[in-house]
Amino acid sequence: MNKKIFKNATQQQESRGWGGVWSLCFGTFTLVSSELAPIAALPVIARDYGVDPGSVGLAVTLPALAAAIAAPLFCWSQADRKTLLLAMMLLTFVADMVGAFSGGLTLFLLGRLVLGISIGGFWSIGATSAARLVPQHQTGRAIAIVFGGASAGSVIGLPLASVIIQAQSWRAALLVFGTIAISIALAQLFLLPKLQPQNKFHYSSLWELLRIPNFAEGLVATSLLISGHFIAYTFLASLMGELQVPNGISPWAFFAFGCAGLISNTIAGEYVQKYFRKMALLYSILLGLSLLALTLAHSSLVAAFSIIVWGIAFGGIPICLQVWLLTAAQDRHEISGAAFVSVFQISIAVGALAGGFLNERFSIQGNMVAGCALAGTTAALIVIGRIAKRLSGELSRS
Repeated sequence: MNKKIFKNATQQQESRGWGGVWSLCFGTFTLVSSELAPIAALPVIARDYGVDPGSVGLAVTLPALAAAIAAPLFCWSQADRKTLLLAMMLLTFVADMVGAFSGGLTLFLLGRLVLGISIGGFWSIGATSAARLVPQHQTGRAIAIVFGGASAGSVIGLPLASVIIQAQSWRAALLVFGTIAISIALAQLFLLPKLQPQNKFHYSSLWELLRIPNFAEGLVATSLLISGHFIAYTFLASLMGELQVPNGISPWAFFAFGCAGLISNTIAGEYVQKYFRKMALLYSILLGLSLLALTLAHSSLVAAFSIIVWGIAFGGIPICLQVWLLTAAQDRHEISGAAFVSVFQISIAVGALAGGFLNERFSIQGNMVAGCALAGTTAALIVIGRIAKRLSGELSRS
């Protein structure tokens, strides 16, 4: 009888844990949708404010920089993780409302800075919190579900933003995502348990992690792949225009990209704990090949196929990189998460800025070539790292 009661209690606890994981998944969906929505409307926002598209490109750069700074600060906090996660969703709501009702570019960008703070805070503890809600052997799947929310943000959020922008306005898109954010906050209020911080954050601990070769290698791979991706992805709408893709087709291009990413993310979740490095290599190669194909593309059909391959590649990249760093960090998960988020967001900012520079001087083809080069460099470094480890192992045995 006692065994049955204990079993039922355990099952209830696991069910609630998975409910919390799914609430975090929808949280990442909202964050990614809010962060990427301006990408679908850069020319429109620039026209409304009477500025050049490069200035509006700061709407991608500023939240990324704010997130990079905020991530270690929130990881440093000893506050209950549930409280922090709820606060981040409320900040997302505020940021979207400020953006929706802004009367000028300055206030709009201020809203994006607030969004960046919520992104940094949520991502720094979100995935690691999900890993604590389920049994240890299912942490990879839990992290995959959280990152699946990010892919869903591309699958549903970005096309939804594009559709709303065409039917109403970009302000209406931000209103929709702000409403979703407050709804997710209410769900997390009931589904998330209290989660005390696991490790007290010290910058000395971060330096200790950086001295671990596997961890440092993972951070370098993160910076190269994410920068390469956003050098190209930030200007995907410009690519659609250069290929003379009709306006009504553009939302479907974003949808195809995100849908491929979601499928890739789901598959990666099943194998990533065991093969994260090999999968990171595979996705790096796919990313480079897809961007190379887009560089040479002269038809909408080739571009469409390349975008799907690109979506497959990027759908698996974040989860591989996150598991890579968590594995290397061993029990220092929150510190690892903060480092990952900071490098990830800085790479977004660098990619968006570099992409704007390349786009002005070399057209969209320059963006694709640069992204391809960074993906290829990552793949080469992973291979060289593997060869070096094998040679080191053979020398130590001889």
